[in-house]
Amino acid sequence: MHPVAPAAYIISLLVVGAVIAYGLSSWRKLCGWFSVAVTAVAFLMSLYLSVTVAASSTPLSAASWRLGAVGASLTYYVDGLSALLTVLVLLLGLLCAIYSVRYLERVEGSRIVGFYPPFLLFLAGMCGVLCISDWFFFLVAWEFMSLPAYVLIVFEKERPEALRAGLKYFVMTHIGNLGLFVGVLILYKLSSPEGTFEFGAISNALGGLVATRPVLACLVLGLMTLGFMTKAGVFPMGDWVPDAQPAAPTPVSAMMAGIMEKLGAYGVMRVFLWMLVAADAPGSWFLGWGIVLASFGALSAFIGSAAAVKENDAKRLLAYSSIGQIGYIFLAIGISVAFVKINPTLSALAFVAGLLHIVADAFHKALLFLTTGSVLYRTGTRDLNKLGDLIHRMPATAIAAVVGALSVAGIPLTGAFVSKWLLLQSALFGGRESAVFAAYAVVALFASVLALAYGLKLVAATFLGQPSRLVREIEPREVPVTMRLPQWALGLLCLLVGLFPATALAVCRLAVPAALTTGASHALAGVNVLSVTTTLGPMTGGSFAPLWVLVLFGFLLLVCWGISRAGKAPVRMVEGWACGEVLDPEHLRYKASAYFWVFTEYFANVYPKVTVPKLQVSETTPPVLDVDRWAFGPIGRFCKRIAAALSTVHTGLPQTYMLWQSIGAGLVLLILWLVWRSS
Repeated sequence: MHPVAPAAYIISLLVVGAVIAYGLSSWRKLCGWFSVAVTAVAFLMSLYLSVTVAASSTPLSAASWRLGAVGASLTYYVDGLSALLTVLVLLLGLLCAIYSVRYLERVEGSRIVGFYPPFLLFLAGMCGVLCISDWFFFLVAWEFMSLPAYVLIVFEKERPEALRAGLKYFVMTHIGNLGLFVGVLILYKLSSPEGTFEFGAISNALGGLVATRPVLACLVLGLMTLGFMTKAGVFPMGDWVPDAQPAAPTPVSAMMAGIMEKLGAYGVMRVFLWMLVAADAPGSWFLGWGIVLASFGALSAFIGSAAAVKENDAKRLLAYSSIGQIGYIFLAIGISVAFVKINPTLSALAFVAGLLHIVADAFHKALLFLTTGSVLYRTGTRDLNKLGDLIHRMPATAIAAVVGALSVAGIPLTGAFVSKWLLLQSALFGGRESAVFAAYAVVALFASVLALAYGLKLVAATFLGQPSRLVREIEPREVPVTMRLPQWALGLLCLLVGLFPATALAVCRLAVPAALTTGASHALAGVNVLSVTTTLGPMTGGSFAPLWVLVLFGFLLLVCWGISRAGKAPVRMVEGWACGEVLDPEHLRYKASAYFWVFTEYFANVYPKVTVPKLQVSETTPPVLDVDRWAFGPIGRFCKRIAAALSTVHTGLPQTYMLWQSIGAGLVLLILWLVWRSS
């Protein structure tokens, strides 16, 4: 078996599995567990593929099918980056598939056809994006990822907001896809005399364009970046995120926020750190485009995080958080691109920071969406104002949510702390070359404070405080074990990455582009099991020992517990005091809207909302502007008359239908005979 064959087998397995799942859709649980089995096999194959790539000194590549007419070849290319993200796609896919079996149990069996087959095709499209090195088939896989995502967003078709969110996602992402397609098509026409979509030839065409027609080259890069940023959910191109992610079923929301958006960042990495480097563009190009990418990243991190703090809908809060967290990733990518020629060590450190944050955010964002889905499953609401004190009814879910909230805020001993710590080092040292990066470090730090705020709001309003009237009526019971298991797994992964960052960083080093391999070895030379020490040129960037922090934290926790026990202070529970007035406890309960109210009032309009103006047609409007009067109205009446005339042929007599079929068959035979005579 060719080493890269598992990539083709994974995609083929998922596509065939989707077809079989379609046939099994009448049996909800059977269809669900079959999809889980297919995803599990694909995940195991991705692990084998990643081990093969790690053992090889060069990326694996193989061509299996060629379309000579358009110069396209279905070429599979798997390096460290694509192998890592493929494992991540299928790991999250497996956990979300397991979660969905019981989560969708209230859905009628016949409607499952709209979930599991598109879900498997969705996974197949993402794997194709990661493992294909021909732009023609890359765009096919990109669309194969986009269309099933739309079907999954509008899964609950009876909800108007789901249909609106799906339409918004479809329109905005396909505008971005169009920009990506046009950019690739320009390079395709210049790739060779006959034109080819192969990655290497496209890189050469880009290099020629940079040297001879720099304005057109910038346009191409801008179009491709627009397409990838739109899919990634970067502000403002990612305005579809706050609508689509809350509208989709929770397992789909977890997949979109956890990994699908990250493929937009993957595309930007390929364009600037592989294609543009291979095109041998001058250093000023990298610095300029790096500042552009970092600027969008910093803007997205701030606006997304600030908007999340003021939100009281749990899933919408997490959707805004997705915009904020993708901002960190693009800030890291921007720094890496800016210094790839100037300071490869700094560039490599920023790349590793961005890639590690992709991994960390995939874990904690999927975890938070799943815990929010569990709350929705038990309570029927995602309005934080209607929740509270669920920790006594759903303790396992509460603990998982706390871990996710700590990670999204970048608290030490979680994976996101390590990635943000590396990012801040990269930004601060990059500020020595350009002060704008130092300013973006301050923005990133402030956005982390905001992440702590909305994480605290999400957990406290849902699981702590006084129970709402709705919660008091709920029986204390956890969600089914198949829904808890994915939450435990993701929570454990968040902690393992934070406690043992050396392993995660070693994996990320395998995904570094060839131009930064030496820089990564130098920057991370001081990484071991006990500590992480970064090196930037002659200076040490920073040092962190997570296991020692864990020991210190455990000791301080033990001391606090001892002090609390030694005091033996009596504790008694009393009703809330309202100046002697008897009030309903619901009026005294601290609600989600009260958290950080000063901040939320100040930043109420931080996320701009664009309203589409409506054209009001009145009796005084000139007839030429009333399109309904002179266009749609007459066309509708004409079609109605045609339909009424055709309806007369529906007599209900089989003989009449047979007569029409005979007449149609005779006309077809007459046309074929005339064509044969003319030839």
